[in-house]
Amino acid sequence: MKKFICLIGFTGFLFAKFPLSPQEFLGYELGEKFTYHHQVIDYFEQVEDAADHVQLLHYGYTYEDRPLIVAVITHPENTQTLEQIRTNHLINSGLIPGNTSDQKLAIVWLSYSVHGNESSSTEAAMKTLFAFANTSNKTTMEWLKRTIVIIDPCINPDGRDRYVQFYTMTGNREPNASLQTREHQEPWPGGRTNHYYFDLNRDWTWQTQIETIQRIPIYKAWMPHIHVDYHEQYINEPYYFAPAADPYHERITPWQREFQTIIGKNNTRYFDKKNWLYFTKEVFDLLYPGYGDTYPIYNGAIGMTYEKAGGALGGLAVRTSDGDTLTLKSRIDHHYVTGLSTVESAYKHRDRIITEFQDFFTAGMQKPTGKYNAFVIQYSNSEAIKDDLLDWLDNNGIEYGLPDDPRSRSIRGFNYKTGKDESFRLDGKDIIISTAQKKSVLTYVLFEPKTIYTDSLTYDLTAWSIPYVYGLDAYAVETPIKIKRNPGLMKVSKEYIWDKDPYAYVQRWESIHDLKFMTEILKRKIVVRVAEEPFEINKLIYNRGSLVITRKGNEHLGNKFDEIVRKSAIKHNTNLATVGTGLVTKGKDFGSGKMRVIKAPRVAVLAGEEVSSRNFGEIWYFFEQQIEYPISVFDASNINSLPFKEFDVLIIPQGSYKSLVTEIAPSAQIKKETSASKLIKNQPPEKLLDWIKDGGRLVVIGSAMDKFVDQKGYGLVKFESKDAQKIAEKKAQEKKLSDRLTKYKDHKRKKLIDNAYGSIIKVKMDNSHPLAFGYETEYFSLKQRSKMYPYLPKGWNIGIVENSNAHIAGFMGHRIKKEMKNNIIFGVQDVKKGRIVYLADNPLFRAFWYNGKLLFGNAVFIVGG
Repeated sequence: MKKFICLIGFTGFLFAKFPLSPQEFLGYELGEKFTYHHQVIDYFEQVEDAADHVQLLHYGYTYEDRPLIVAVITHPENTQTLEQIRTNHLINSGLIPGNTSDQKLAIVWLSYSVHGNESSSTEAAMKTLFAFANTSNKTTMEWLKRTIVIIDPCINPDGRDRYVQFYTMTGNREPNASLQTREHQEPWPGGRTNHYYFDLNRDWTWQTQIETIQRIPIYKAWMPHIHVDYHEQYINEPYYFAPAADPYHERITPWQREFQTIIGKNNTRYFDKKNWLYFTKEVFDLLYPGYGDTYPIYNGAIGMTYEKAGGALGGLAVRTSDGDTLTLKSRIDHHYVTGLSTVESAYKHRDRIITEFQDFFTAGMQKPTGKYNAFVIQYSNSEAIKDDLLDWLDNNGIEYGLPDDPRSRSIRGFNYKTGKDESFRLDGKDIIISTAQKKSVLTYVLFEPKTIYTDSLTYDLTAWSIPYVYGLDAYAVETPIKIKRNPGLMKVSKEYIWDKDPYAYVQRWESIHDLKFMTEILKRKIVVRVAEEPFEINKLIYNRGSLVITRKGNEHLGNKFDEIVRKSAIKHNTNLATVGTGLVTKGKDFGSGKMRVIKAPRVAVLAGEEVSSRNFGEIWYFFEQQIEYPISVFDASNINSLPFKEFDVLIIPQGSYKSLVTEIAPSAQIKKETSASKLIKNQPPEKLLDWIKDGGRLVVIGSAMDKFVDQKGYGLVKFESKDAQKIAEKKAQEKKLSDRLTKYKDHKRKKLIDNAYGSIIKVKMDNSHPLAFGYETEYFSLKQRSKMYPYLPKGWNIGIVENSNAHIAGFMGHRIKKEMKNNIIFGVQDVKKGRIVYLADNPLFRAFWYNGKLLFGNAVFIVGG
């Protein structure tokens, strides 16, 4: 749609085109109602059509097929193409080779609505776009002489439309400002997250979700000097902008810290004029690398979060604690002002912004800082896992190579697995990630063994070192290592040499690729066996968990048998081999009972109001996107009426589960002997336990385990003994007395002594049990809860921590450390024909904890299968 102005002159008629304002195009004033995503796209397309200096770049689609776009805005008198501007910027910054130019443009990227139900920012994006598209706006046109503005109107369209649809259906014609009314009570799972209920503001580094996967390449292609991530917070918190709160990661440069303050002061100038409330230097820190502020910072930019009151509770109008009414219109105005203020700051400080950005990458190449100068990924690691690591490094623009000197030699370094400085042999085929590179800061932040932080009161994880994430044999080395930067040298191109009509196929069990292969052939009705003992054949050793696919038992597939198996192996990049006999050199032969047949299980997962939407989403994503295996989803509130005969595995994600326990009246004899306050007992439904006894497999994750503690038929206990109970009760009493003396100003910080969220622990594993097949005797787990569970009195304690020495990295309160003694992290309980799998730590956390995926696959497919 174009708006034409007719100008009558002596020479006839002249037509000029101007973009419509949001109100003119939409037919309502911004803030009167929520705008659906397709309408936002339509508006942006209208502006592009009418304003020659605005161009839209489509960078992808969401899981629900909504388009993802950015608008790039230059000065109307600009004569360069976007590609010329972009390329000159990268060359001038030292990011790509080429001849430098005299181009001096500060690039400002504004990202809106990464959380869908923080909805005002997408509305503000339209208002901001018009301000820079409208050529009659002399102020913004002046700013565009020194800046490029990039606007992403909605990072999370699926979540935002989920919220907009909710409010459109439930909101009154006249908005009701009472917080308790329906229009302010968004139902499960809420619009904050994307289609798979992932928080996209935790995914910048990991790039697990399609929105992030598609956004990062265009971000890397432009590498802005400034990036703002727009959010909303609780309705009683007015507005937050930079500078950020402590802790700042120590790799954040003095300039990045200084400019946060410069922009903050400029925002302050506008807010003070309007008598708007705001705060700075609180809550939102700069440590965890997965945010929309920290990831840009570690890539050289000035990254910032802006937060306005509102969120899911905001609606069109809501009454705050001070009696004021917070409106959508006012929320839009606040975000609009900070957007313009940020571009103005870039305009005023263009030269230094550009110089400091260049220096950031030059310093990375020439003078990298930090204790370690290189990180060594040993050649002995699984090829499939190394390939996945290299793909991830490529996605983040992190360079790697092989040692320049291919000769094996002794060198010292920090061993990630032992936690000690040791001598080791540097092999010519080891992967070397040097800190002397353009992405030096990002590399160091992601690979340093232990994150250094100045304040433990932080907003998210405090540990994420990549060798622990991937479960790698690796070293951090202080000595610089010269490398040959040739990525093609590292990735192994498989050459399959298979016998014709082999007796069997054999496949090691090492990574998610092997799990994908297995689920693929199970869906195609292939009979698969899993080795419960190690074996040797053809001079090759296969550990527990290895898959054996014999021709015998698969006759029903005829000639398709070999085709299915081989195509699946190629598709999933596995190391499938053929053998001509079932007689092994060592171990159990293929006809042994230790070669157990695995059946394709029918899998069910609980969802709904009582379930953690994020953990459910992690499970849903795992099955649908990572291993492509079907599941059935049931509402947790209907657990008593589930069709138990229709599934073999039931997964209970983290959650509160009020419906999981049933109140039962005790017998008359117990009533006589028990006080009235204890007459009602809660316990899981009998149908669930009966199903398990009959061969069902229950997988219980994290907080869901609490509902099974000290319940008849279930193995979890609160205390390992009566003596332990007495000791714990005494400590609890001492804790209460100590906490009573806490000063009010310290109450938040005092809670940290009982906190373990986001730290890494070393778990001792019994890898002879099917739950731990494919693992060594140690596993590094991301500890997300402070709750600890004693060993199972009756069952298999497969993953355990024996004492506080298990703590490896990240913050952990001293009281929690003391409680780390003889605790279960992963366990299995045999219940007649069935099994219960307990996973105290979530191995699928945010889909980035790579090394946990095979473990979860074991729980679903291998344990008791």
